[in-house]
Order: sequence, then structure tokens, then C-alpha cells
Amino acid sequence: MAVPSAEGTRRGSSARAPVLVVTTTGRKSRCRHTIVVSYVRDGDDLVLIGSAGGQPRHPAWALNLRDRPEGEVQLGAERFRVRSEWLAGEERERLWRKVIELHPFFGGYQQKTERTQPLIRLRRITAGAGVSG
Repeated sequence: MAVPSAEGTRRGSSARAPVLVVTTTGRKSRCRHTIVVSYVRDGDDLVLIGSAGGQPRHPAWALNLRDRPEGEVQLGAERFRVRSEWLAGEERERLWRKVIELHPFFGGYQQKTERTQPLIRLRRITAGAGVSG
């Protein structure tokens, strides 16, 4: 199993990608779940990669963010609230190309499954944004 290193990267076989810690709320249980997830940057936003190593089902954390889009991120020593958005269409394709360019092993994960691996944009929730929580 891949684990985060002190540098904030995931190491496993030949895979190495930056990681962050995301806390979601279970879509069914409503319990908080925390997991280490690979990401790429897109401007000020973070884009999570729901590869699940090419497994046939979407990872539970991704489904949690789809159905309950607010969460919390820890990136290094920084911790902040986020709102998620599952990406589609041209925007997803643009960012998928970026993912593959930076971390080609994700392409191998895609080849192992028939499902489209979700890309999930995380945008910081700023104070006074009118978000309940």
C-alpha cells in the first residue's frame, strides 16, 4: 500500500505524485472520513484524481464529495475548507491531459477499468462566502 512521505508525495511501485489529506462527510453514514489523495494544481484550485488504482468502482471519498461537496484539506501545515466539483467535458479533458503529462502512471490505471476516473476540483471556501457548515 502506498503511504505519504514527509515530503507530501505518495510512493508505491514506480508511482510518485503529490498528495494531500482530505476529510469528507460520508454520503450515507454522515461520518467524517479522512484519506490521502493524489492531486494536481490548476491555478489556485486543487484537482483530485479518483483513480482507485484502476479498480472497477469509484473511490468512496470521491462519491462522498459528489454528494456532499464540502470538505476539509490539509496541505502541508495548512488546513482549510473546500467545496468540490466533479469535472466533465472539455475542462475534464484538459486537466486529464495535465494529469497524464505530470504523472503518466494514471494512464495505466485508466486502462485497467471501463469507468472514467473522476477529476474533482477543490476550491477554497473563503470567509463570508455564504456557505453553511
